Amino acid sequence: MTYYFVGVGGTGARCLEAVVYLAAAGLFDGDLHVLLIDPDANNGNSSFAEGLMGYYYLVQRERQPRGAQFPPRMMLRAQTAPPPVIFQPHINAGGQFPARWNVQQRNNRRFSEVIEYASRPAKLRNFLDLFYQSSDLGMDLEVGYQGRTNVGAVALKQDLEETRGIKQTGLYEFLAALTTDLQNGEARVFVAGSVFGGTGAAGIPTIPALIKGLDAAALPQNSRDKLRWGCALMAPYFIFPRGASGIASLGPGTDSTKHPVATQAALLHYAHTPPGYQHAYLLGAPYRNQTNDRNHPGGDRQRNLPHYAELVAALAAWDFYSLPEIHSEERKLHYADSFDNENDLGVSWETLPVNIIGGHARRAEVKQKLVSFATFAYLYRNILHNGFISNRSYRDSGMYKENFEGRGLRLEGQAQEQALIALDDFCGSYLEWLRALGRTGGVATPDSLPLLFNWEALEPHDLRGYEQRVGNLIKLGTRQAQRPPRYGSNGYQKIMEKLNRTRLVSPETQSAVGLFIYLLNHAVSEFCKENYDWR
Repeated sequence: MTYYFVGVGGTGARCLEAVVYLAAAGLFDGDLHVLLIDPDANNGNSSFAEGLMGYYYLVQRERQPRGAQFPPRMMLRAQTAPPPVIFQPHINAGGQFPARWNVQQRNNRRFSEVIEYASRPAKLRNFLDLFYQSSDLGMDLEVGYQGRTNVGAVALKQDLEETRGIKQTGLYEFLAALTTDLQNGEARVFVAGSVFGGTGAAGIPTIPALIKGLDAAALPQNSRDKLRWGCALMAPYFIFPRGASGIASLGPGTDSTKHPVATQAALLHYAHTPPGYQHAYLLGAPYRNQTNDRNHPGGDRQRNLPHYAELVAALAAWDFYSLPEIHSEERKLHYADSFDNENDLGVSWETLPVNIIGGHARRAEVKQKLVSFATFAYLYRNILHNGFISNRSYRDSGMYKENFEGRGLRLEGQAQEQALIALDDFCGSYLEWLRALGRTGGVATPDSLPLLFNWEALEPHDLRGYEQRVGNLIKLGTRQAQRPPRYGSNGYQKIMEKLNRTRLVSPETQSAVGLFIYLLNHAVSEFCKENYDWR
């Protein structure tokens, strides 16, 4: 099954960033078709998410072994090697389809032009004045809707409808893929965005209405009945400084002190006019961290730092996609908190919301895959890329001699180097994302559970420091009894030993980079099982 994800506005882009990391770590069991919808064509968060997917495409196309075998040992037969885990889902068919909504922007385009205010009869203009202030009518839409949902709901709906039939807009390809999948069975669409700004609050009800409003030729009635909808309603979870005089008056999107009031208004509207989602996940944070040191209403400088709430939004999408079945008449609201008898247990592996059937096992899956991928990224980014790979010292390793030499597979060459650089950049982004989660996820207290990661280990160190910390990325145990990992101080040595002992009878791939990623991740995964006592 292909899963459909729509990120609306800057917050939706940050949620999409988290979804891409979960896909890279191996959590999604199907391919993804994603779409970023933001009228602010230069939004910093949207541009970053689009660039991140570019790295993902370059790495994902390097085919990893499937059906390979380990050589026989002693009296045992050859064993089938496990299937690859990381970088497996195709996203937008490997980058063949646009991931970002491409709407032609015009300089100095005003909202009054969208509704053709000047050409309306005087009585109609007087009526419109009841709903729109002069600042609304004169708003420049080039940087989005700036917290004015009443503006965004009209402008976004019109722009989406005008571009849905134009190729290479992202929306056309998204709808074409969705309608094709609906011919073969159920399709699940998940939408994420804020309810306190302009674009997200406008887009959350607009996306289902747009698709349900397609004519019968584009979307037959029997196909509509197979659509399943989920959404992450992002309530206020971050703040930023107030803008200069005059900017804050443009709307709640440019003044985070107004976000709670805007959220109340949006949720009240959704309560009276339900947007039609089967599963809604209401997300926020009790303590709103500052994620930008300046107030940027839009543009490339609107690059807010990641927050753990976006990880929860990505897990909500994963939860929705993983549900065994969804009935069209279902209407469920999901929420969770981290308090136990008035004690805040903090952001931990035990408090991250995982609600689907088999929650305990799936919670362990989330933890193990994210920690294993963090170890992989930490090792490659901080140790291997600038030494083992760039200096080509891998040529002397047992891993290379056993699996590459004599098989015509080489890690040298422009295409291979391009893929390895993309891998390095992706790993660096993932680690920086984790560090940002640590800055928003609170600190350990006597009553809290062990935090997601050992945040200090993720901070920059020298090479020796990285080697000593790669096996110490999480803490073990409970708040009553914590214990160190088994190889907390010599993890690098143990991983490299496993890597150099790993041999495949046949690589089952013609991609040297794909084979290297597979072998390294296999060694890391086996190491993590022993190091963190995963049974």
